[in-house]
Amino acid sequence: MPDEYESGFFVQPVDHFDNQNPYTFGQRFFKNEQWAKPNGPIFLMIGGESPRHPRWVVNENLTYLQWAKTFGATVYLLEHRYYGESNLIGAADAFKSRTYTSYLSSLQMLYDVANFIQTVNVRLALAKPAKWITFGGSYS
Repeated sequence: MPDEYESGFFVQPVDHFDNQNPYTFGQRFFKNEQWAKPNGPIFLMIGGESPRHPRWVVNENLTYLQWAKTFGATVYLLEHRYYGESNLIGAADAFKSRTYTSYLSSLQMLYDVANFIQTVNVRLALAKPAKWITFGGSYS
């Protein structure tokens, strides 16, 4: 696997709608800046209901990565909560409890995406906001 990417975990609230809930989890992401140009867009691939792999940000045969090269985009992939390494208590156990599966919803995931974008924008401290373009499969 080429070294053109980095990976990490972004801290997300377990429940975006309950400020009294103190729990968080690490949502895995991958980032590739090899084609990035100053003031270029940011492409965000939203992971579907399966584990994600770095190839989603380095495989130049993928159409959206060809577009990233053309438009000078930074590329991120955000793994879906509860899948891959982005789970709350362990993938096998998370699906056994109604308490935990109540946080597995498309609305929570949409707020995961919004929170990720807002936080990255703040961390980049750009003079003007970056243009984000999202991609995904399944219901993403």
